[in-house]
Amino acid sequence: MFSWLIDALFPLECVGCGAEKTIACENCLANLRFNEETTCPQVTVTGGQVAFVSMYSYANPIVKGLLRKAKFHAVEPTRGAIIQLARKGLAHFASQLPSGDDVIVIPIPVVASRLRERGFDHILDIAKVVSANLKAPIVKALAAKEHKRQSQLESEASRLKNIREVFSVCAPVSGKRVILVDDVATSGATLGEAARVLESAGVCEVFGVVLARGGKKSESTTS
Repeated sequence: MFSWLIDALFPLECVGCGAEKTIACENCLANLRFNEETTCPQVTVTGGQVAFVSMYSYANPIVKGLLRKAKFHAVEPTRGAIIQLARKGLAHFASQLPSGDDVIVIPIPVVASRLRERGFDHILDIAKVVSANLKAPIVKALAAKEHKRQSQLESEASRLKNIREVFSVCAPVSGKRVILVDDVATSGATLGEAARVLESAGVCEVFGVVLARGGKKSESTTS
C-alpha cells in the first residue's frame, strides 16, 4: 500500500556499483567471482570435522552488501538477488555435494524474533535452491533457541560457547545424509553445533553449504 512512499524515501541502489532502481545490477552479478576456497573442513564444537562448500567470499562487497541488507535491515528485494547468487553458485559447486535418495536439505533455522523483524527467511530461500538443484527434499528438522548473534562475539571460543545447546531436532532424521544450509560461515561453529545435534539424532553424514565464507569479523549467524 505504501510501497511508493518507501521507494521514494529509500530508493534502491546496487550494492556493488550504485546503479539506481536495483539492489544488485545484472552486470555486478554476472562478474561476481566464486570463492577460491571450495571445500573447507572446519573443526566442530566436539572436535570432529564438518566439511562445507562456500560459494563466495564474504569480503566481496556485493555479497556482503546483500547479506547485511537482508539480515540487519530487512530489505526484501535482496531475496531475489540472493536466490540468483545461490543458483549461480549451485550450478558451479553441485558436483561436490552428496546426492541420493537418502539425502535431505536442512536450513539453519532463524530464531523467531529475527524472523518477525525481517518478515522473510533468506536462508530458507537458499535451501530451496539447493533442494531444487539436487532434487533432495527440504526438512525443517532443527529448531533454535533465542541467543546472541554470532556476529556480536569476537573470539572463536565465545562463538562456540554461545551456540552450544542452541539447536534441537524436531523431525525424524535417523539414517539420513544431511546437507546443512546457512548464509555465512566464519569459524564454522554454527554448522558444527548443528551437525553435532543431528548426528546425536542418528544422521549418518552431515555436509554444509553456505553462500559466503567470512573472515574473523564477518556477520556469521545464526541468523
